[in-house]
Amino acid sequence: MQTRCAQRSESHEAWPSGGPPRIGKRTVSQSGRVPVVKAQVTRDLPVRVFLSHSRKDAALVGRTRAALGIVDVTPFVLEDLEGSRTVRAARDEIEQAIAQTDMVFLLLTTNATATEYTKAWITHEVACASSRGKKLAIFQEPGVVPGMPVTYWSDVVVFSADPGHRPIQMQRVVKTLKPSAAPAAGVVGGALVGTILGPVGMIIGAIIGGAGGAASTPKPPPKLRCQKCGNVFRFWNPIGTVFYCPHCRIPIRFVAS
Repeated sequence: MQTRCAQRSESHEAWPSGGPPRIGKRTVSQSGRVPVVKAQVTRDLPVRVFLSHSRKDAALVGRTRAALGIVDVTPFVLEDLEGSRTVRAARDEIEQAIAQTDMVFLLLTTNATATEYTKAWITHEVACASSRGKKLAIFQEPGVVPGMPVTYWSDVVVFSADPGHRPIQMQRVVKTLKPSAAPAAGVVGGALVGTILGPVGMIIGAIIGGAGGAASTPKPPPKLRCQKCGNVFRFWNPIGTVFYCPHCRIPIRFVAS
C-alpha cells in the first residue's frame, strides 16, 4: 500500500547525502518530485499458552484447547514426553516451548499429581516458567488438597464444580492477562489483612480498590498474600471461596478487607 505525500518543490538533490530520510520503519522514497511513503504493516503475534497437565486429563485438555481457540489463543501441549525422545530432548523441548509462550496454565488435578513421573515434569515446567518470569496460573480442584507443593506461581483459580465451565474460567484468565490487553485504569487501594485460624487454616483479605477503566477492558482480580509463606498472587474466585496455598497447602478462605 502506498500513501502519497504533499508535493515537494525541492529537487532530488535536496535530499541529505545519506539518501531519503527514514521515519521509524517507513522509508521516504522519490518518484519524480512526489515522495512516496511505504509503510510496513505489522500484526500482533498470537497469544500462546503452555498447558502443564496430565495426559489422563485428555477430556479437560481437549475442551480447553477448543475454548482458548475461540479467543485467538494457541495452546501448546506436549504429550508422551519420553515416547520418541530422550529425557534431555524432552527437557529442552519444554524449555523452548515455554520460552516462546506468553503464560503457563498448570492444571493441578489429582491426575497430575498421581505419579512421581508426572510430578517431576511439572516441577521442571514450573522451574522453566520461573526462570523466564512467565505468568503461571494454577488451576486447583475444589475442596482437594494439592498433591504436590509448587514454589512459583502468579495466579490461582479454583476450578468450577461444573466441568463444562472450567474452560470458560481459563478464557477469562487469558483474556485479562494476555499482553495485548490494556491495563485497567485507576489506582488499587486497600490493605492485605488476615488472621491465622490454627489447624483450620487462615483468612486472607484482598486488595480491594477502585479499578476503573473502559467497560471493554477486562478487570484484573485482587491480589492476595499467604501469611505463612508470603507469596503474593492474583485470585480469580469470588469472596468466600476456600482454596489452598500452592506452596504451603493450607486452607485459605478469601474474605474482603
